[in-house]
Amino acid sequence: MVKAAAENDQDDWRRLALDPVLEVNYNSVPGLPADLGMEGGQIPCASGDARPFVFTPTPRLRGRVSDPDGGMLTARFSLHKGKLGASSEIWWTTTANIPSGSYAEVTVPTGLVTAEGVYNWSMYASDGGANSIWVGNCEFEVDKTAPGSPSVTSDGLPRRWEHPSGWDRSDRVVHRRRKRQPGCAVLPVVGHRSAERRPEDQGQR
Repeated sequence: MVKAAAENDQDDWRRLALDPVLEVNYNSVPGLPADLGMEGGQIPCASGDARPFVFTPTPRLRGRVSDPDGGMLTARFSLHKGKLGASSEIWWTTTANIPSGSYAEVTVPTGLVTAEGVYNWSMYASDGGANSIWVGNCEFEVDKTAPGSPSVTSDGLPRRWEHPSGWDRSDRVVHRRRKRQPGCAVLPVVGHRSAERRPEDQGQR
């Protein structure tokens, strides 16, 4: 209320300024993070039977953040151990000053993913005044155990390799030479025959 200190005193008065200003600050809610993935986007977000195997205990998580108002955003990531619906949070972090439309990326620190099994992660975007909802539920399975050596068996092949009939079993490569004749070069070949190469054949193959 615009009120004078003494309403019955004509020398005590108030009046409105002639240049009033109404200022409204409107803030849009950030968009949902998109293009979630791991290892620089090489491993897309998936869950269930489609969940990827990851061979590192320090994977990189990322997602694209955006805001209709533009500006800089903050992304929060949360990592859980276990499958969706039966997991518990083991780590969270935030990364700030991400331009709208850019990727926010973090690396899971060493010492958190210590056991093989299924993990899942999610993220949201914030502009400092409003937050998007959580998105993701991206599962991955950690496998740090190398497979065992393969074994090969066969029911249709002999247990040991044998030379074809007529070959010398003590030497797999048999060289035979013929008496050198004028104008001919005798070349050793594998098998029971030798090849003769005439001068006029030189340069031809």
